[in-house]
Amino acid sequence: MQQPTSKQLFAYWDHIRNGRIAPRRFEIEPAKIANILRETFIAECAGLMGFRFRLAGTQICQEFGRELRGLDFLSLWSFGDKDAVASLVRTVLHDGSVGHGTFLARTDAGFETSFEFTLMPLIHTGTSINRQIG
Repeated sequence: MQQPTSKQLFAYWDHIRNGRIAPRRFEIEPAKIANILRETFIAECAGLMGFRFRLAGTQICQEFGRELRGLDFLSLWSFGDKDAVASLVRTVLHDGSVGHGTFLARTDAGFETSFEFTLMPLIHTGTSINRQIG
């Protein structure tokens, strides 16, 4: 991880999980990460292949030029990259591992910028990982 936001979010997540595979969703205290909320999201499993945004920070939505809440996370990826990202999402959900990646985003007008993302498992209800914070 290179970006300060990724490092800070990981450190917070790692602290609250306290040696467990993943913390519970309700253990996340927004006030403790207030300075990075604009760049943070939570996504949930939505069926076998769905993974939709529950929350998306204002900076993320601004970068993508739209509100992301309710959208499928995988819909943001090109056809060629979707399988690789889906595999990473499944690994985080099934193994409780942390996912990390970088990508280059392009606008219709041809502008490009790079992003870094992290995916960290969360347990919302029950005992299985069914959400991710990133």
